[in-house]
Amino acid sequence: MNCRTKFSKNPYNLCLDINTVNKYREFTEIFEKYIFNLKFQNGQRIIDSNRKTGFIGLVYGLKNLLNLYEYLNSKYGLNYLLSYKLSQDHIETFFSAVRMRGGHNNNPTCKQFFTAYKKLLVHNQATASQYGNCLAMLDPTELSVVNVGPDSITSQINETDEAIVVEHDHSYFQSLKRLSPLVENISEYIGGFVVKKTLKKINCAICQQSLYKTFTNNILINLKDRNDALIKPFRDVVDICLIAERVFRSCDNIFKNNIKNSLFTKIKRHIIYSSTKKNFQELDDHCLSQNLFNNHRDQLIALIIYIYLDVRLHHAAKESNHNKIKLRQKLTKLILFRNE
Repeated sequence: MNCRTKFSKNPYNLCLDINTVNKYREFTEIFEKYIFNLKFQNGQRIIDSNRKTGFIGLVYGLKNLLNLYEYLNSKYGLNYLLSYKLSQDHIETFFSAVRMRGGHNNNPTCKQFFTAYKKLLVHNQATASQYGNCLAMLDPTELSVVNVGPDSITSQINETDEAIVVEHDHSYFQSLKRLSPLVENISEYIGGFVVKKTLKKINCAICQQSLYKTFTNNILINLKDRNDALIKPFRDVVDICLIAERVFRSCDNIFKNNIKNSLFTKIKRHIIYSSTKKNFQELDDHCLSQNLFNNHRDQLIALIIYIYLDVRLHHAAKESNHNKIKLRQKLTKLILFRNE
């Protein structure tokens, strides 16, 4: 009842097909007689006692599995059946992960369950507690509803992975891999938050007006903007955020010392030498009377880069601690039921 592959070498772990169904049926009949004849020391049969549930359930589980295969084979032409695919361990693992989202509260309300379900749906891996009543026999990524690949917003790069910076013989500058439309939409969405933080730090009215606009074609922003309260970043802000995202993903170790200044230098260099147009061209007249190397345009670009890096570094640090077992989750049963 635990067959997971069609090519198992164990004779009693083969999949149910036309060649093995008769062998399994004979084994089930022998096993049924053996279970039904088991007795306690006082002569009472186990199936007649109060402890009969597990024994009878195991026998009828085998018989129902054989009947299920014959039904599917005759009606739908199913060639073979893997019994492990019918196991309820997967949903038990998922419910265990839902309870873990609540910390000390493992009896969530409908709203808490809905929130935990959405979080598990987005964050991909449904890993259950190691103290549950069933163990996950598959890798957590195989139980995922959504597979987050290389285009995910979270860049989990190991030191042994290849860097995503691609160099060519005819390239004067490093070229970075193109971001997917999903990541571009998310980066623009983050750009709205960057503009919101930037507006609080600057007091120049002309520079403030060059940061946002009244409409956008971004799908994510339009989907999230229910009350017309989100800030729509200007195209130049979005371009800076996309360049910052590419450079951030090209970094092989974001937790080394002074990484923020190092990333800032790379992003600023990429903006200067690789951009096809000058950012914030509407500020040209505004910057004529200012310092050539420290005008409002340069200060604005630097501020946008630093705020975007703060957001991404904070998210990366949070994700690095996401899979660690917290003390509250590990000792939840001990804390709740220690007096029983």
